[in-house]
Amino acid sequence: MAEPLYRLLYRSKVAILGTTEEVRAEVAAILAGARRHNAAAGLTGALLHEGATFTQVLEGELPALEEAYDRISADLRHTEFELMQFALVPERGFGGEALAFLAPAELDAAGLAAPGDAADAANGVLRRMAAILGRQQAAPG
Repeated sequence: MAEPLYRLLYRSKVAILGTTEEVRAEVAAILAGARRHNAAAGLTGALLHEGATFTQVLEGELPALEEAYDRISADLRHTEFELMQFALVPERGFGGEALAFLAPAELDAAGLAAPGDAADAANGVLRRMAAILGRQQAAPG
């Protein structure tokens, strides 16, 4: 029997200093490392870097998510973690992507500041991120 799947969604403040190009290079390094870790651990998800904020969703088995969250939250390149959602899910919502990267223009700011309680806000972010990934995967190569 397959292990249960969980989804973790968090937001954090970017703490990377430097020029725009230095910040982009550091985010690219974060992305490359995260993709390696996620692929090895069987995690999937997406990362949005918009201005001074990271928003990330990860899906997978509980031990892998716990290890990833511990590693991520100890990374000094971001601070002020806000856990928006941690839930058991019936299936992956982000396909086989070890970690998709979303450009700021692909997710409207309203999706990150949805009215209502934390669960409403988290579900709004997830819907928008999943819709964007679906459009990217359906686009002709």
